[in-house]
Amino acid sequence: IHTTQLLRDPLFIVLMLTLVLISSSWLTGIYSWRRGLAVGSAGGATGAVLWILRTNMWEVMLGVAMLGVGLLVVRQLRERRVLVGNLIGAALVLLIILSTPQIETMFQTRSFPVNQTFEKASAEERVASPADVQPAASATLTKEQATTLPSRLRARIELLRHRFTLSYPEATSNIDTEVRFASLTDIALYLPRAVAIGFFAPFPNMWFATGKQVGLTGRVIGGLETLVMYVIEIFAVVGLWQRRRCLSVWLMILVALIGVTTLGLVVTNLGALYRMRYVFWMLLIILGVEGAKQVLSSTLFTRSQT
Repeated sequence: IHTTQLLRDPLFIVLMLTLVLISSSWLTGIYSWRRGLAVGSAGGATGAVLWILRTNMWEVMLGVAMLGVGLLVVRQLRERRVLVGNLIGAALVLLIILSTPQIETMFQTRSFPVNQTFEKASAEERVASPADVQPAASATLTKEQATTLPSRLRARIELLRHRFTLSYPEATSNIDTEVRFASLTDIALYLPRAVAIGFFAPFPNMWFATGKQVGLTGRVIGGLETLVMYVIEIFAVVGLWQRRRCLSVWLMILVALIGVTTLGLVVTNLGALYRMRYVFWMLLIILGVEGAKQVLSSTLFTRSQT
């Protein structure tokens, strides 16, 4: 399925999958405190490099780390024991990912105390890719940063969405570019639409429309790939049900859900969305293969009994 996607952002894909793998290891293995510290350091370093590559995906990285910690707590409650090494490693990953933006901000402040314009430009250039940022959007985020956390979250989402809209002003594959989030209520009301876009876009009504860059052929190919993913997503639900007691499976499905929903909230161009969500589709493909195996085994068993 769209093997050329692996050539677009290979390092990001590998590192994000590595972070998911490390987070899932807290749920399946038992670590000594030394090994937990070592694996946690590796996970934190992975998160830091991911921040450098894609600062606009920081919330997703944080979500992966928090899910790892939360599901580890569930595991310990299930098993009625404390896994010290696992806790140390998971907490270290979360701490490093949480502190990376603050460390960078401190470094920039000390390095460029006078030239505030350069500092602001450097920070903004690394938030979204690709993007040309309007001063009004940047000012909105800066103003909101001094207020409450919900306001900062809303401003962050609105800013990233605005940047993607600016990046593809005339693309025929844009979607919902007119949508703006004036409050967290607006975001909450848009969430079902964001989930639908993240999992199912491009929608069937776009499969046979002529694209500006890829033409009709590109749209048809994209539609066929999306149709295949629809089938895989159905099998992924089957795989989740069959392995519903496995915490690492829940980690995979929740990471995929958070990832594609976040992208559905901020990415207004389906071409960019298709590329950026590929890493989360890989998680769904893994679950889909498991579900397909279960369905095939059940079908063969039923036939053998008749």
